[in-house]
Amino acid sequence: MLTFGMLAHARADDTGFRIMRAELPLRQGQHQLDVDIDYGFSNAVIDALDHGVPLTLVIKLDVMRENAWSWDAYILQERKNFEIRFYSLTKNYQLTLLDTGDKRSFVSLNSLVRQMSKLSIVLEKAGRLIHGEHYQARVAVTLDIEALPLPLRPIAYFSPAWYLSSPWYTWTFEG
Repeated sequence: MLTFGMLAHARADDTGFRIMRAELPLRQGQHQLDVDIDYGFSNAVIDALDHGVPLTLVIKLDVMRENAWSWDAYILQERKNFEIRFYSLTKNYQLTLLDTGDKRSFVSLNSLVRQMSKLSIVLEKAGRLIHGEHYQARVAVTLDIEALPLPLRPIAYFSPAWYLSSPWYTWTFEG
């Protein structure tokens, strides 16, 4: 009961992530995930970031045939990992796409979050989608506690301020 009360209290202060919009348009022969995300970082997470703790965010995308009932119905399951880091010497925030190593620097956390709130990601495995078929997709974003430095993990495991995750955002589309 105590844990449930702590989790309910954590959501009351408007922290957490929320997917506002998502779609999988076909551009130049490739499907892309276009997603708008509202990031509600808790004060504890922002404080850790500002003290040099890197944060890893994971965007999870699942695509399956519409009205499918079995687990093998998943056509596409992709995970994109982003790292946010603050460099106190240069007073810059850095966003790194861990899958490719692409990096961008920002002068403020607000500008970094603004950039991350509207993402367009090319999907490498989207070739499995068949034109004219109907699919159901879902996307979520979460803070990866397992990627935190080892001394911080026990604190993060027991503090609701560190459980930042969006509910699944689900939609249907035609391939």
